[in-house]
Amino acid sequence: MDSSWFVEQRPWLTIWYRTRQTIRSVLDDPYPSRISWLFIPLFGISLTLDQISFSEYGDWYHLSYLLLISLPIGLVAGFGVWSLYSWMFWGAGRLIGGGAEWKEMHRALAWAVIPYVAKLILWYVRAFCFGEETFTLYTPNIDHSPLLLTFYFLFFFLDVLLTVWFYGILIKSTAEAHRFSFWKGAATVLVSLAVLWVALKYVVGFVYMPL
Repeated sequence: MDSSWFVEQRPWLTIWYRTRQTIRSVLDDPYPSRISWLFIPLFGISLTLDQISFSEYGDWYHLSYLLLISLPIGLVAGFGVWSLYSWMFWGAGRLIGGGAEWKEMHRALAWAVIPYVAKLILWYVRAFCFGEETFTLYTPNIDHSPLLLTFYFLFFFLDVLLTVWFYGILIKSTAEAHRFSFWKGAATVLVSLAVLWVALKYVVGFVYMPL
């Protein structure tokens, strides 16, 4: 089977291991798929559940409430963060010689969030396995169950793996949209996020993960 055909027909799969080729195919497609619009709110929901876990809201609210409230918040957060990242990486990349149009960066990053969407599956499996202890600081049931502890560390490993993969795809997608090297893509993404983190941390006083 021709690899270019597979990239064109299965971009949601090839983005994982042929990122630049997939992004170039998406950007060159005169009739781009609208499925990427679905990834953005799912990305926001996963992002929101991450934020809930970092803030340990599970000590104050029931699991069902947190899962429910993550839906409307995630919808707004997904489009907000995607748009913000797109504008930042477009502007920063242009400053160092990148050639992406802003629409190209928006389209590229809509596909780049797929690994973070995959993390959403982990959150719902966690909720099924751990119940109310999914987002709590104290986890007596998990701590006293070898099986649950095994699942806990397995989910932790998969979460870290998907997060690292997300940043790798984010950098490669940014680099391909700008038509420059991976290292320039890394500089664009990491410096932009560092500036954003400092601004949010010390000006706004609140950091929305991941940054």
